[in-house]
Amino acid sequence: LKNTEGKAQLRYFLIDPECRGQGLGRQLLEKWMAAMQELGYKEAFLLTTDGLEASAHLYGGYGFVLAQSRTMEMGLTENRYEMKLNEYARNGE
Repeated sequence: LKNTEGKAQLRYFLIDPECRGQGLGRQLLEKWMAAMQELGYKEAFLLTTDGLEASAHLYGGYGFVLAQSRTMEMGLTENRYEMKLNEYARNGE
């Protein structure tokens, strides 16, 4: 998904709880990152919330780094992860 920053944004990345632990998240993330590179994106980001440790671990394993955290209404903390897609190409191949 392209946004006003000209960066690829990963949104609504969800795996059915019954299907977790089978590597589907990794496969989907790899395909998404490859597609964004083919489309010419150099950078990507995603927004998530605290408490999703497995997701944060997955994103970190592919080169996403925590760029910003902010507390929103009702005490929910939103985390912004960013990465340079060319870094993934160097490390992921």
